[in-house]
Amino acid sequence: MTEAETRRIAIGLMHTMTRIAEALSNLNAAQAIAADALARLSAGEGLDPAALRTHQEHMQAAQVAIRGLAKDLEASIDLLEAGSHG
Repeated sequence: MTEAETRRIAIGLMHTMTRIAEALSNLNAAQAIAADALARLSAGEGLDPAALRTHQEHMQAAQVAIRGLAKDLEASIDLLEAGSHG
């Protein structure tokens, strides 16, 4: 494997770590909103529509990050496979 290929794999792994952090951040935020909504319901209060929209936005952002993660990992695997044959 050449130095350029190794560098491309390293950059891909950094992108992967960033995507994981993004997904976890959004999932944690969505979980906090859901926990608050559950506490409100348990207390007999109504749901906050703005909080529900924010929850949905965090879940969608997490899905985008996870899809990107899958693409980054696939690209890294392709580079590794190409390097093992070359």
